[in-house]
Amino acid sequence: MWKRMNNWFMRNRDKREYGLMLSEQQLLMRDIRTAIAEWRMACVRFEHALGTDEVDYAISTLEAAEKRIAMLMKRAKRVGMHALRLGEVL
Repeated sequence: MWKRMNNWFMRNRDKREYGLMLSEQQLLMRDIRTAIAEWRMACVRFEHALGTDEVDYAISTLEAAEKRIAMLMKRAKRVGMHALRLGEVL
């Protein structure tokens, strides 16, 4: 009986790990979409900036958004997400 339960648990463990991996990828895709939306807003903010303070703020926001996207793309590469899946975001 214990052997049968252990076999069942081991088979279902793979399914659970796959489910966790999938949900991690879904969260990562959501984060990438959010980061790209923030980058687009930073571009708009830069285009409409008036004065040096607003321009400086817009530039720093734009740089931060670009770094966040790069960080998330590296994480996606590490997790093994396929490039075509990432293409959905862009």
